[in-house]
Amino acid sequence: MAAAIPRHLLETLVNCPSCSQRYNEPRVLPTCGHTVCTTCLENEWNHQESSSTTNEHDDKLNHYCPIRNCRKEIC
Repeated sequence: MAAAIPRHLLETLVNCPSCSQRYNEPRVLPTCGHTVCTTCLENEWNHQESSSTTNEHDDKLNHYCPIRNCRKEIC
């Protein structure tokens, strides 16, 4: 018989670390491997676009992981 997964561990598997709600259209980020909701990702990137951070080498906007402790650049 398999052991039950403790509730707090189960919540880390089904809840988005950015908004702490159940995943809504989850996306895995290629650079860091975090999984976040599409809505959280879009909200974060819209916020980043409004603050208009650009790369010195080109005019492309840099996007970063919305997880507070990560913030790695997303390719």
